[in-house]
Amino acid sequence: MDALSWHTLAPTALTLAKAPILMAGLWREWDGLVALYATPPVLTWVRGFRLSMIGLALAGSGAGWLLGQTRRIVLSLAIGGEETLESSIMHFALTRGRDLRITLGR
Repeated sequence: MDALSWHTLAPTALTLAKAPILMAGLWREWDGLVALYATPPVLTWVRGFRLSMIGLALAGSGAGWLLGQTRRIVLSLAIGGEETLESSIMHFALTRGRDLRITLGR
């Protein structure tokens, strides 16, 4: 049996280690869609979406590394980072958006 090299072991570990993060994010998204308890459901959904985007981005980059596809790594990290930024802005707007003062001009 051949020994596993770091070229195979590291990306496989990266891909598999992010599966629990992805599952936790999807679980929170589901809770946000069906639950009606103390936390507003849309806020729970946004938190789950952000967590699942992080998991998907890291799993996609691990798969790209494993398959030797630089384009997949770059696209996974770029799309994951952009979606994480958008969901973080949504989270900020839902939690602290009403306290902002917007002034036009001076």
